[in-house]
Amino acid sequence: MPFAIVEACEEDGSKELCVVPEGWILDTRHKETILLWPKCFGPKMYKLLNDGDSVGNTTWLKLDCVVIKINILQPSIAHALISKIKGEAIESTSRTKKSETNSPILDEDFTDLPIENDTSKTRNGKATPVSATPPTKVTNSTISLLQNVSEADLFAFVKKLEAKVIALEVFIRKVVDKIVRVESIAQILLHRFGIKSVASTPAVTYGSFEQIDNLEAMEALNENLLNGVFQEEIYHWLASNITETQSENRMTEAMDLLFTKKFMTKCSWTGVGRGAEKIPMMRMVNITKLFRRIGTNNGVIVNHRMVMLFFMKKLRNAVRRTEMKHLRRSTTHYFKSNKVKSEH
Repeated sequence: MPFAIVEACEEDGSKELCVVPEGWILDTRHKETILLWPKCFGPKMYKLLNDGDSVGNTTWLKLDCVVIKINILQPSIAHALISKIKGEAIESTSRTKKSETNSPILDEDFTDLPIENDTSKTRNGKATPVSATPPTKVTNSTISLLQNVSEADLFAFVKKLEAKVIALEVFIRKVVDKIVRVESIAQILLHRFGIKSVASTPAVTYGSFEQIDNLEAMEALNENLLNGVFQEEIYHWLASNITETQSENRMTEAMDLLFTKKFMTKCSWTGVGRGAEKIPMMRMVNITKLFRRIGTNNGVIVNHRMVMLFFMKKLRNAVRRTEMKHLRRSTTHYFKSNKVKSEH
């Protein structure tokens, strides 16, 4: 998911511009809405703020906010837009200060410079967590060097650092995607050569797992799936209880194992319902990734679009499924296409 610029209203009435993932905003269709803010700080806060897939939790702080701009691909772009909004002339400031003081530290790569926090006016206190514990002892030479560094230079260094972090995050995501693809190909090869993989005994059992019937439990599951150990336990438990081989049927069985049918009537893919808002399944990023793994089987690799179409179809017919008295095995129907030949 992309990022957004919002104007958050705090309890004392003050308003601040923030760059947050769109998943923290309850409804991006309205200009005035609610912003979910996590109850953490430091490196954890920095990681959440720069995670485009981060989704807000209802247990977080709820702040009134005004949506300024959405669909921003990178946080650095959003901070640059905030600078333009506030009308700060960073380039002119840096030129004047560089002409006044020729600091030797400006020619270095800033790698040994201890930074306690970003002092730029374009970054508010919440959106810029302290990255590390400040040193207790600072030498006089370091203090003199810090005094010669302008605020604009510090801001330029932080932007460079952010660009490197974003590049690292992109690389990590590519590695994770390749791992998932390798795992899917391994399953296909095992099936093709008739090799049965040794299934480990799942730590999660049907007796210990309670079907999800409310939003809080769904958000807790989505957050717990970030834990690799828990994700493997849930995956192996579902795989050991699913008997179907077709991708759509496997995802249907997984949905019936994880969620109650009555709760599914309160959900939709986008959160838009007839007459009332529903729970948006598209926000549950980790749950949809789990369904990709479950659906990948028998030579078919399930992607995000296939999961989206699956949930759109099933949630649209969720009310009809609750009226079924007995659990009916779902089947995938194939129809021959009748193409009308054009007469010449």
